[in-house]
Amino acid sequence: MSGFRKRPLHVANALGLACIAATCFLVACGDSDDSSDGPKAGAGGSGAKAGSGGAGKAGSAGKGGSGNQAGEENIAGEAGEGGEGGEGGEAGSATAGTGGSTAGAGGSTAGAGGSTAGAGGSTAGAGGKGGSGGTSGSAGSGGTSGSGGSGGAPVVLTPNCVRDTTSGKTIAISATGNDGLFGLTHAADGSLYATGYVQDGVAATEDRSTVVVKIKADGTLDTTWAALGIAKVNVRVMPTGVGALAGQGEMPRGIAFQGTKIIVAGTVEAYTTAQTPAILHSDRDVYVLRLNADGSLDTTFGDAATPGIHILPLSVGVQTVNASGEPALSGADAQWGLNVLSGGSIIVTAGTRSPGPELVAGTPRSDTDFAVVKLTANGAQDPNFGLAGGTPGVFTLDVANASASVRNASILTDGKLIVTGYSTFNGTQRPVIFKLLANGSALDPSFGVAGVFSDSIGTAGEAYGALLQADNKLVTVGYGRATAANTTTDFLSIRLTTAGLLDTTYGTTTGTSPTPGKAWFDVGGLGDNGRAIVLSENRPVLLGGGSLSSGQQDAAIVLLSADGKPVTNGFGAPYGCVAYDFDSISDFFWAGDVATDGKIAAVGVTGHGNGSTVDTDATFVLINKP
Repeated sequence: MSGFRKRPLHVANALGLACIAATCFLVACGDSDDSSDGPKAGAGGSGAKAGSGGAGKAGSAGKGGSGNQAGEENIAGEAGEGGEGGEGGEAGSATAGTGGSTAGAGGSTAGAGGSTAGAGGSTAGAGGKGGSGGTSGSAGSGGTSGSGGSGGAPVVLTPNCVRDTTSGKTIAISATGNDGLFGLTHAADGSLYATGYVQDGVAATEDRSTVVVKIKADGTLDTTWAALGIAKVNVRVMPTGVGALAGQGEMPRGIAFQGTKIIVAGTVEAYTTAQTPAILHSDRDVYVLRLNADGSLDTTFGDAATPGIHILPLSVGVQTVNASGEPALSGADAQWGLNVLSGGSIIVTAGTRSPGPELVAGTPRSDTDFAVVKLTANGAQDPNFGLAGGTPGVFTLDVANASASVRNASILTDGKLIVTGYSTFNGTQRPVIFKLLANGSALDPSFGVAGVFSDSIGTAGEAYGALLQADNKLVTVGYGRATAANTTTDFLSIRLTTAGLLDTTYGTTTGTSPTPGKAWFDVGGLGDNGRAIVLSENRPVLLGGGSLSSGQQDAAIVLLSADGKPVTNGFGAPYGCVAYDFDSISDFFWAGDVATDGKIAAVGVTGHGNGSTVDTDATFVLINKP
């Protein structure tokens, strides 16, 4: 286990990769793109303040936000601030002036942070009315008392979503530290359980722990379970100093019940001791742990060295050089999906460094592959699953020698698996969805092209999950850009036939701009991201985040009809969308669950400005069946 074994250091240069036979399957030939998990765009700058009167100087440029921040959570970049509005003109002297004829230019330069520029100052300050008679009033400064200008007001956007400021609840797992929830499920009795992380404060150097919380319907913790509703496990305790080097790597995303016990999967720091070179501290491992029904760690599960926890032996990251010529680490393991099968065995999906042959002699691979791991009910690698001659219990898929961003899996009734994610090759970021045989030995050739769907969707597209509708067709959630004219991303859902081909009866199939097979949804004209999907009576319910105004991102839920059309009545009427404002600048939903009574629950996290001393909290909403 990492932290307890010596890891070899490999150094790889950033080189274009030629097409060769991949470890398992090569979809298409193309250069390798280091498409690590793409960051979510930062929200636009907030509106600048209004000018106070007539002729004034132009507002200063908005300060760029720290948007596009990569990270384990893919939390949004901080908003760029809008430019200030024009200052008011001074009162006119005696002669008739021109009464503020030069309007304040308020905030003509937008904030540069995030993918959506700050819109501040798009409306000029209104001039004051002309001054009374006089003999030598200077032009442009007239006006006895110009009224407050509107310079710097935010751009008026076209909303496609209803904003809700009251239904959502925040859950402060830590009273003083950052916390958030990224996985959600329910027990046989309908009780809701969620997993995420918690830390004592807000510093980026603090050690994180994995938490599982039991949530009541009103959004409060069930204090009768575990320790006041919270079960906490620090998978790898990071000593002072080492934690600052390693960053905050503990990030659970998967939670599922195994009978009355709870399985959690996530990513964690690879090392607990100082490493040379220091870039190795960015390496990560994948873990799976099990809790008893009362929230205590089940020490009958996992590894002898870490009772209750199993560390997956996937890969070791390699040192590379980034575009700026600085050392970087590529190929770190990253968990995303978790499923528990009916017999209790466990499926984990993750990204891992490609085990394929070197493309350049002496240069280890640095791109990531799809990995599907099967564990026995007690957390051991299943020797009956995986590629022949490979690591027991592990299937890997290399798509076009390009880095894979691996997401979730769904289990079909025959035991086969549908795995989702995305990758960039042949110049386009595209969803990757493949069908795997139940024993993990090979792809199902009856699906897509030799087992894989990887068509380009718009100018960019991703798939975070896929669920089976009643007719056995697959609907997905993700986000992307429909055309090159789109400067920001929108929610995206596509549908595949049982043969793994795009179903052109889904989405917008008529009108002036049809998108057969694809349903795009724009929350409000700014950047949107779909991250999770549930089905409500065969209708896709998409969860994520979107923006109705510059500088503000809300957690969002979008309801589509069964064939991918917007729903105009009932939930979120007339748009079929509700944006939940939790009183922070970057709210988000990361996971959802359909309760036994048809209600839909969602969890996520709040977000604050860069350098903020305000801690983040978990978010929660429970809505009636839409």
